[in-house]
Amino acid sequence: MDAMLNNERLSLYSIPAMYVLSLVPAVLKNRLVGSQAGWDNVNPRQNLERAVTKNKISAEVAARVRRMEGAHANANEALPLWFAAVLAANYAGVDARTANVASIVFLTLRALHTYTYITQTTRVRSLFRSLAWFGSVGIAIRLLIQAGNKARYT
Repeated sequence: MDAMLNNERLSLYSIPAMYVLSLVPAVLKNRLVGSQAGWDNVNPRQNLERAVTKNKISAEVAARVRRMEGAHANANEALPLWFAAVLAANYAGVDARTANVASIVFLTLRALHTYTYITQTTRVRSLFRSLAWFGSVGIAIRLLIQAGNKARYT
């Protein structure tokens, strides 16, 4: 494990990993709505409202689907920040271990954020989601600052 963490450029693989992670809520949403109400691929963004209007899904399922949409949107919003952080760190020559550990922690926090976003039903659980979000943003910002410092002082 130690040798892997010191592998240069390993953090670059967190870019496609984060992209795939961002798709998970959308895939889950499509499967859930499709299994309960059928999927209209001609008007995919209208599937939830169609299913609700025709009473094909319960209010609870509709709320879960909306949380899946929110998790997907939030992950897409996080992509540019993370991509920039990883690319800047690798370009500036930030220590490989630092970038790799940051990548693992970031992806773990984003996975926790996605899971909590989709499954939350209470205010307390939503706080865990927010903590995971703040933690992941903090990791990305920290990596950007480290890249800036490395570029500035070398």
